[in-house]
Amino acid sequence: MEEVGEEVAAFAEDAAQDFGDGEESLSKLRKGDVGKVLVAVLLRDRTSVGNRWLSERLAMGHTSSVSRLIGTFRKEAKNQKKLDALEKMLRCGT
Repeated sequence: MEEVGEEVAAFAEDAAQDFGDGEESLSKLRKGDVGKVLVAVLLRDRTSVGNRWLSERLAMGHTSSVSRLIGTFRKEAKNQKKLDALEKMLRCGT
């Protein structure tokens, strides 16, 4: 697994907790779940994590699926509002 900073790993773990019982619950969700993709987009924008790390940590399937899901997410304007709301929420929490 790729080396990432503790802050990034902690963020991914917090996101997993928001889905329920942590990383175990992530595997129960669809690989392309909008929440997972939203977290993946945010991590991709703010960090240097790669597709492999995202696919393993967020249970998103094959690494090429991560790229496809992120690309599809970015093409829809309504998703930018979701991303903006999450970023605003994160700024308030820090």
